[in-house]
This record gives sequence, structure tokens and C-alpha cells, in this order.
Amino acid sequence: MKIKIGLAAKACLVVTMISPAISHAEVYAQAGYRERQDGVILMTQTCTADKTGQLKYAVGRLRGHVREGCYLINHRGNAVVRWQDGSVEEIPAGRFDVKAIPKVPTTKTSKAWLVVGGKEKCIRLENTLEVEFEQLTQRWGNRITLLNKPHDSDGYRSFFVAAKDSDGQDYAFTVTDSQPSCFKMNDIWQKNGGK
Repeated sequence: MKIKIGLAAKACLVVTMISPAISHAEVYAQAGYRERQDGVILMTQTCTADKTGQLKYAVGRLRGHVREGCYLINHRGNAVVRWQDGSVEEIPAGRFDVKAIPKVPTTKTSKAWLVVGGKEKCIRLENTLEVEFEQLTQRWGNRITLLNKPHDSDGYRSFFVAAKDSDGQDYAFTVTDSQPSCFKMNDIWQKNGGK
């Protein structure tokens, strides 16, 4: 079946047509793949063809033909893709057009999680990630020493704030919209001695 693909915004539709297994995947990065160009779209979905569970799905177009594969990002930041025909391609990070990545839709209803460490590990907050960010930055205002605004990372959104209270005590907050990512961040925090 020949599939014609237009704008980058149609990438998820194309993926649905190619493989139902990745119909809910989100675009991680893309190179080309617009206006009938050859190119590659890297997805956030785990590649089921990979037994290790560490590779993600890639969808590509070469000379008008759509193909699927699995990829990883190597130590140089390049995408290494193993295509379904067995060929392997390393795509330089500089070829990926960040501006072309469709914005990942954010849920307005799910409550955020605060990474706290210790036995509790994670605490469910009362508001969404965006609302918690706004309230926290308003509350701490000019006492904020480091601010990492809400951003997308590995399929979840998070932010980090470091601040001093009125007594000069240092505080740091990491908030995420995903319970699994909260547990993962807590484990990293514990391995680093809880600092």
C-alpha cells in the first residue's frame, strides 16, 4: 500500500495507518518528512520488535516508500536506526528539526506529583503541573535561585525549582505529571545520597 504523507502534523495519523501498535505514540523528533520529502520521525513508543525494551519506534520514508524501525540515541546524541530490512543508519542530531516537532498535548486534568524521597517517595499534589508551577513561582518569587520551566522529557512533563526561604534555608522542588517518572526520579535521588 502506498501512503502519501503531507505535513508533519499528520505524522501520528501516518503511524496509525502503518502499525496499530504505535498509534498512541508521540513524536520525539523528526528530520525532513514534510511536503513529500524523504525523512525520519522518531517516536516515544517502545519498539516491540526489540526484546530488550530499550529501543523506540522510528518511521521513515526513503524514495517515497514508508518503512519502520527501532532506534536509540547514542553517546554523540545521534539517532541510530535499525530498519525492518536489517539496514542500520546513524542520523546526526543536527539533521533533526526541533521546530517541526508537533507540541505534545498536555492533559489539563491530571494532578502533578512531587518528588519527596524517603519512604513516601512521591506525593500527589492538588493541581496540574502547570498550576503548581504558577503557584510555586508566585509564592517563592524573587527567592528563586534556579528555575527549570515545565518541559517534555521521555514522555512526561516536569519542572525543577531551587529557592531560599526567608531564613536563608535552601529548598529544591521537582514536580512531574507522571507517577512512574516520579518514582524513577526518586530512585536517582536516593542513589545520589538523597542530595
